[in-house]
Amino acid sequence: MEFAEYTLNAGYIDNWLVAGPLAAPVADLSAFAEAGDLKPAIVRHLHPAALEFEVEPAEGASFTVEGQELRWRYYRCREDHLVDLSGFYHTTHYLRAWAYARVRFPKAGEEAFALSSNGPAELWLNGELVQRVEHFSHQIPATVSFCAPVREGENELLVRFEAVAMRECPFAFALRLPQHSEERLTIRLPTLFSPLARRRALEQAVFAAYTERDTYGEGDILAVLWPEEMKEWSKVGVRVRHPSGRIYCEA
Repeated sequence: MEFAEYTLNAGYIDNWLVAGPLAAPVADLSAFAEAGDLKPAIVRHLHPAALEFEVEPAEGASFTVEGQELRWRYYRCREDHLVDLSGFYHTTHYLRAWAYARVRFPKAGEEAFALSSNGPAELWLNGELVQRVEHFSHQIPATVSFCAPVREGENELLVRFEAVAMRECPFAFALRLPQHSEERLTIRLPTLFSPLARRRALEQAVFAAYTERDTYGEGDILAVLWPEEMKEWSKVGVRVRHPSGRIYCEA
């Protein structure tokens, strides 16, 4: 198996393997009526204590949870450092998703973590549950700081995060290692895909591209630019596309 390598960004893990969300309909809300606050009651009732899979995560690999096949995919965070799976659900659903990464620590010992999320979330470290939070913060993710023991070298981190969707549903988390805000610890993601060198070059080119302004009108020249310090070159196709899939132009 090959590994794609990245580094921390201001202490944040911005590169993950993500699976989900797994959306389970909650048909009978009357069963939780006496609880008062529906969302915590639904999570307490449906949350599984153990992890739902034993297969080692790898980009492109699949696993099955409650009869549904899920697949690990690469996710690169934007400037907010969030893994954001927010969505809209017409009826009430219980949501679960998973994010996985390996981080190399220079030495063993207690490490500080800051986990931000809209809803309940857990950090599993080397297969052991080290922290669970159960808050609901509908718009701005709430942050919980804690410490957990790591070993020297590579450590496996898995975040399982949850939500109860009632129409619009912010569903995001971020994980920061505040002791390493100035360090660029190595993040490794196992992958079934190759060649990694070509993929790495294309990813760098895509995320380094920029335009000189945000708004363009009919007849304007749209120029996609790259920083002058970038030395690599390659032929690439550039497409301007609406999130719905409509293509406005490409070159």
